[in-house]
Amino acid sequence: MGRVWILLLLALAAAAHADEFVGSAARGRCRGDAFAAWRNSHHDLAMQRANVDSVLGNFENAQFT
Repeated sequence: MGRVWILLLLALAAAAHADEFVGSAARGRCRGDAFAAWRNSHHDLAMQRANVDSVLGNFENAQFT
């Protein structure tokens, strides 16, 4: 029975923290200078979802081993 309570508490703790990320725009409101330096940097751009606009390499007919 004790293990069930521990698992329940761990699940509740994980759920409580699931909504903490507020996005980079909200972060910019409190850290203006740091956010401005980060925005459009290599690190910022590396966090984009990979798609035809964000992947810059030409991988057509590429082979990897």
